[in-house]
Amino acid sequence: MHKRTWLPRNSKRAPSSLLALAMVITLAACTLPWQGGGPPELLAASQNEQATGGTGMVAATMAKPAIEAGVQALQRGGSAADAALTTALAQVALQPGNWVTYAGILTMLYYHAPEGKLYSLNAAYNTPRAELDPLSIPAMGSGMPSGRATLVPGFMAGVDAAHGRFGRLPFKDLFQPAIGFAEEGFVLDAFMASLIEDHEAVLTRLPETAQIFTKEEGRLYGEGDLFRQPQLTDTLRAVAEQGADYMYVGPWAERFVSAVQREGGTITMDDMADYQVIWSEPARTTYRGYEIAAPAPPAHGGVDVVEAFNLLELADLAQYGRYDESPQALFWLQQISRNPGVLSSFSADELASSLPGRDLSLMSRLGKDTSAWLWQQMQQGDFAFFTKPVAPAPQHSAAVVAVDQWGNVAALVHSINALWWGETGIFVDGVSIPDSAAHQQAGMVRAGPGNRLPDPTNPLIVLRAGRPVLASASIGNVLRETVLRLVNVLDYGLDPKAALEAPTLMSVERREPRFVERVAKGDFDLALLDEVGAMGQRVEEMSPTAENLVMARGYWVGITIDPETGILTGAAPLIFQGGAAGY
Repeated sequence: MHKRTWLPRNSKRAPSSLLALAMVITLAACTLPWQGGGPPELLAASQNEQATGGTGMVAATMAKPAIEAGVQALQRGGSAADAALTTALAQVALQPGNWVTYAGILTMLYYHAPEGKLYSLNAAYNTPRAELDPLSIPAMGSGMPSGRATLVPGFMAGVDAAHGRFGRLPFKDLFQPAIGFAEEGFVLDAFMASLIEDHEAVLTRLPETAQIFTKEEGRLYGEGDLFRQPQLTDTLRAVAEQGADYMYVGPWAERFVSAVQREGGTITMDDMADYQVIWSEPARTTYRGYEIAAPAPPAHGGVDVVEAFNLLELADLAQYGRYDESPQALFWLQQISRNPGVLSSFSADELASSLPGRDLSLMSRLGKDTSAWLWQQMQQGDFAFFTKPVAPAPQHSAAVVAVDQWGNVAALVHSINALWWGETGIFVDGVSIPDSAAHQQAGMVRAGPGNRLPDPTNPLIVLRAGRPVLASASIGNVLRETVLRLVNVLDYGLDPKAALEAPTLMSVERREPRFVERVAKGDFDLALLDEVGAMGQRVEEMSPTAENLVMARGYWVGITIDPETGILTGAAPLIFQGGAAGY
């Protein structure tokens, strides 16, 4: 049987693409009209873009015009924070509220070169103080839209706070590209038009939302139509001039609270006025001579990454060889890249019941001693407490990484944390209001009323000898994508594009009594997969169709920084019209 070679010995590049050619017409936001429109073509040798530069760079998972706006911010003397925030703001305007929103969440890791210091910014959702029975919130897919599924947003507060600490450009300058895209509009392509048509019931349920997505004659905007967002334009201009207070204590906040309460929600003006971003020391661990910095608790995404790399260090996969050649390496990579995220799905009570006497709080899981205990259980084959089925959680997001001329580094993720526009269809002055609580009821119970809701995002910065060598962020299958791509960069010496094109781990399906792992067809030798199966991990191949790519695979962006030359090398998947650009 032919065996695919993806990492030649003594080589730092993968010679070919990860997956077979796939039509991407059905992929989310893959061909946007300002880049030519029309049916997308088959991707040829690669579906990832790589760029190099010596001064500054931005890489992101979506929207080339937004990436270009971020690079222009760098060229005008902006910091890495300015570039990342400009990109994020523009991404939302170009993707009108369907999987990123100004009423969503934002997390960021930042290396501030003048101080040589790392910062973690958490601007995730707060739970409303008056929501005392989260488990009764109508679930996603119930057909019962409810304002109770709305959470207190953090995105714009995060933008304001990050700029206030690390920005160099005037605050209003960050908004100009987004304002331009909203005001001048863009021509809807077939994909976006189909999304609007498919969600007609949601997007026409409320008059204000229907006004955004229907033309004067009452017809939905469709393919080829110029889509402008005048209400959003006004909102963005107000925030650019007045700061985030406009959305937390000003007129927008009042209209937001009123709209949510009309739909049965419990958010109040006090919830909005009291929202604060959380600045903290990042979660950290060491790994094979590197230091990995990740978001700190109360988020669990960074904890999952730290724990995974603590386990990888103990597993020492290098002793087995490459994971596309060694059943032992592939088996343990699958377990380690999955189990921390599963562990985070347990409540404190569930953990105490399943593992009495063992502290598995988020703070404890950051420690190498806890990882050593977990590794011992895994080696003994005790996977019982790692097999809890995890309900699929829609976490549509965008990831951005940026490096500036002074050596500042930003890694950022922002998200609607819902499915497309959600099911309530609430818009306030052009801003999409998601129903993100409709799938996080149990998490709200654990967080408690009026508190920060943990999130799985994991923007990262990796250092060596105290200096950044990699900025990383991912969406979708976040933990597994992050672990896999970092293993390829840190352990195998691949550049970011080659790391994206290495054999991948795709989805996981719960089948009694254990999980079934899925990999892309052709990535691994079938005999190797049989050996992994004999070790107790069933593995199935998935055809690399467009639908499978979207549903089963996450997307990662990264920028490496050569510590000797300062050369920047960034890469991103093209599948969402992401990319990397530097100068």
